[in-house]
Amino acid sequence: MNIGLRYADRLVDRCAPVRILAFSYKKDGVKYMLPVLWEKAMMVDKPIGLDLEMLRLRAFNDTRFGGSDFAPSENCIHVVICHVEKKVCFGPRGHIGMRPKGVGLGGSLMSWLIHEMKEGGLGDYTIEPGQLGGVDAKTDEDRLRRNSFYMGLGFSLSSCSATTGIDVVGGMFTAPNIGALIDSPQRLARLVRWRDFEAEQRRAFNPPTANKHNLNCRRPAQLGPLRRIAVRLLGIH
Repeated sequence: MNIGLRYADRLVDRCAPVRILAFSYKKDGVKYMLPVLWEKAMMVDKPIGLDLEMLRLRAFNDTRFGGSDFAPSENCIHVVICHVEKKVCFGPRGHIGMRPKGVGLGGSLMSWLIHEMKEGGLGDYTIEPGQLGGVDAKTDEDRLRRNSFYMGLGFSLSSCSATTGIDVVGGMFTAPNIGALIDSPQRLARLVRWRDFEAEQRRAFNPPTANKHNLNCRRPAQLGPLRRIAVRLLGIH
């Protein structure tokens, strides 16, 4: 049974927010931050042997790069976990699109999911093969970027032909189990809890020795609208 294909849509409909995270990156020398939703869903029916869980991360899709807000099919990575058969399936199927490109967002989201499963004791869960997105391999440069992304996380790539690894154009990605995947500390460090991000910003702009009346020590303007996003989505205060 392909758990990803059969149950992913139903689990997506049940997803509920757990926490808001913050992903930071630099572009053209400027530091940016994207809010990221951590969501979970469960589907349990013991009499028929069903015990499924979905972990999903959705990053805010900055309209400057196309898309809108927290669209369910953009800037999103999820994993469906079958606790009965002890296997997982990564998604969305066929294409993992991130905006802005080239800032490490996809790698950080995937590393976070891998780390979360390892910490949850799922290291021996096997991985259903996932389909590589053809849209991500239209040019040699795109193919190398896509394949390096998966291989850097510990996945092996294969195709119907004898082609494997970095040269695969259309094919599958998989690994023996979750324990074989790489949850890079460097990638994980770029994704932090919202409260930790905000505390860091407060310390940076309001050092202990600062004069309270110094207008140069204001709270960053960006925290206002981002806090309103957090409150609206998760009720965080």
